[in-house]
Amino acid sequence: MWYRSLVAHNGRPAPADPASQSKTDKMKLTIAIVAKHNTIRAAIEAIAHESDSIASGIIGPSFACSGPGSGWQQNFGVTDYAKRALDDAFGAASYIDSGDGREATMEDGEVVWSEESVVEIELPTVAECLESPEAWAEIRANGASYGMDAEELAELAVKVANPYRISDGNAKEYAATLEEVVSIVEDWYDYLVDEGKVESIPAADLPTDDLDSLTEAVRKWENEIAEAMGAESFAGHGRYFVSAADRAGLSLTIEIRD
Repeated sequence: MWYRSLVAHNGRPAPADPASQSKTDKMKLTIAIVAKHNTIRAAIEAIAHESDSIASGIIGPSFACSGPGSGWQQNFGVTDYAKRALDDAFGAASYIDSGDGREATMEDGEVVWSEESVVEIELPTVAECLESPEAWAEIRANGASYGMDAEELAELAVKVANPYRISDGNAKEYAATLEEVVSIVEDWYDYLVDEGKVESIPAADLPTDDLDSLTEAVRKWENEIAEAMGAESFAGHGRYFVSAADRAGLSLTIEIRD
């Protein structure tokens, strides 16, 4: 999970002066880690809690109410927590602000913050976003605050909104749900009737439980269409086999887009 890096978060070489470099390794988060802890903030604090050299979150009291005047109260902030964490008594080498991923270190007795996040959040795949929708919503809403590319997040959001791709060669359509996929697929081969290649399209029994089951059912249905067109499956020597659908050129691909 950790690695020593001399490259800043934005990809540019880090300053040559060791004092201005990050004193800790970049913290790497994936959507699976965010899903485990519900939020990016909580993930950072949980990882820091298990680290021997990094601190994050609330260190010590969050407010004080004894001071000048009745009702006096002081609310402490992230720099106060960082200063406590970096004190010799606590012993952390660095403190990470779980709200934006910036790192604090102690220089000449003063807390110094990095300009950019030292937390690196991996851009998830569309499939991962579908598997962990709440974690994806968290990354979509807050990832840019930790240095993720806002344009990449926006582009991914467009794909996640319509994650299923139905294609046949150069022809492509996209759908938001498996129910929409079924609707598109059921209309896909209507042109065969219009062109007189088949009298009617056999009724389809296409499930929407999961993508694998749907893909298998579509393949079976394509064979039924091909047989109605007069195509036949061919079995040669050994394991050589060509389905009726393949011989008729019916082969829809249904997949999660990348």
